[in-house]
Amino acid sequence: MKNHNHDELVLQVEDLLGEVARFRSLLEEGKRGHHILFKPEMIKMTFDHSHEELTDLLESQIDNINRVINESFDYVSIEEKQNFFASQPIELQRALVYGYFQLLESQMTDSEKVLH
Repeated sequence: MKNHNHDELVLQVEDLLGEVARFRSLLEEGKRGHHILFKPEMIKMTFDHSHEELTDLLESQIDNINRVINESFDYVSIEEKQNFFASQPIELQRALVYGYFQLLESQMTDSEKVLH
């Protein structure tokens, strides 16, 4: 029984590390301007709002963002993840997109930053 729990834990850790690796590769793509987690209309809809509005929204939605990101690990393909994110309430969609771009910007050096 003890080995079964150990094996299960090892599988969970391997799955988590795989998700982390995939997320890092998505961030690297994002640095190149390829924002494949979100549909273009979601990105446009988000940035139709002011920085202040989006910052407030991000702060108020942080628990929902964490929940949705964790749930997104259940989806394998990028298309499934995109559809899952797009199925969330509009305010949460905006918070997800804005949070992603904030994270992306914090990971970039000045020479990597390009205005779109």
